[in-house]
Amino acid sequence: MFTIGKVRLKNQLILAPMAGITNLAFRKICHDLGAGLVCSEMISANAIAHGSKKTIELYLMTDRSENPVSFQLFGSDPKNIKIATEAITNTNCDIIDINMGCPVRKITSINSGAMLMRDQKNAQNVIKAVIDNTSKPVTVKIRSGWAKDKCLTYLKIGKIAEDLGCSAVTLHAKTAEQGYSGKADWSLIKKLKESLNIPVIGNGELWCPTEIKNMIDQTGCDGAMIGRAAMGDPDIFRRTEHYLKTGELLPEPDCKDKIDTILKYWDYTQKFGTASSGNIKLHVFQILKGFRGSKSLKAEIGQITDQKKLRKKLEQLKSD
Repeated sequence: MFTIGKVRLKNQLILAPMAGITNLAFRKICHDLGAGLVCSEMISANAIAHGSKKTIELYLMTDRSENPVSFQLFGSDPKNIKIATEAITNTNCDIIDINMGCPVRKITSINSGAMLMRDQKNAQNVIKAVIDNTSKPVTVKIRSGWAKDKCLTYLKIGKIAEDLGCSAVTLHAKTAEQGYSGKADWSLIKKLKESLNIPVIGNGELWCPTEIKNMIDQTGCDGAMIGRAAMGDPDIFRRTEHYLKTGELLPEPDCKDKIDTILKYWDYTQKFGTASSGNIKLHVFQILKGFRGSKSLKAEIGQITDQKKLRKKLEQLKSD
C-alpha cells in the first residue's frame, strides 16, 4: 500500500490511461480485478474549455465504485488547462494526471503530450496551472525524453514536477521516438526514483506478474503502471497482486473466464452507457487474442452488427 498525496492505494498496481480503452466500464472491470488505481482515457483540456458536450458528459463520467480513479489531462495552453482543471476538480475523481508522454502525432502536433518535454518552460506553466487550480493530488506521466540523448530530460521534468508540488511522477521508460516499440530502459526509472522524494511509478514492457515484480525490485519504484497487457488480460491485476504478496503464480484465465470478463464488461457498458458496439468488439478482440481459433472467431464476430446477436454468440462460446 502507498499513497499519492492523501489518496491511499490498496496496492502498487495502476491501470494506465489508454485512448479508446479506459472508459468507465473498463476501469470498473480492472478495479474489480484488483487494480489499486485506475486511470481515465486522455481528456482534452481544449475540448473542455470549448464546452464539448461529448468530452464533458463521457470522459468526465465516473462512479464511486471505481475509486480511487485518476483523470488524465492533456493540452499545452495554460488558460485552457486552468478551465479544464476546475471542471475536473468538481468530479468524483481522486487525482489529476498530466500527460507529458503521449508520442502520437495528433497529440504532439498541438504541442501536447511528449512534445511538452521539449519545451520545459511551458511544461512548467502547464503543471503550475493544474496545481494552482485544484485541491486534488496532481501527478505527471512522462517519457525518458523525445529521443535518446544525454540531456536527461526525464530527470529535469521530474524535478520540476516535484518542486511545483506534484504528488508523484510516472515514467514510461522509452523515448517519444520509440513510441510503443523497442525496449524499455528500467534503469532510468531507478535513476528517477533515486533523484526524487515523491513516489515514482514505473511503466513500460510490463506483460506478466514476474516482469512487474522484477521491475519493482530492480528500480525500487513505488508502483507499476500496466497498460497494453491489461487490454487483453485485465485479470493481470489479480494475479500480480497475489504474486507480489505470496510469490505464487496463479494460472491465467481460460477462454470461458475471459468470456465472463467480456460479458461483465458489456453489462457495465449498459449500466454506465459508455460504449458502442464497435468499442465492445474492440475489447472482445483484445481479450480473445491468442486463443485457438481466435482469428476465424474474430472474423465472424466482426461481421455481426446486431448487439443481441453478438451477445448470444459470446454466451454460446462460453457454453461450448
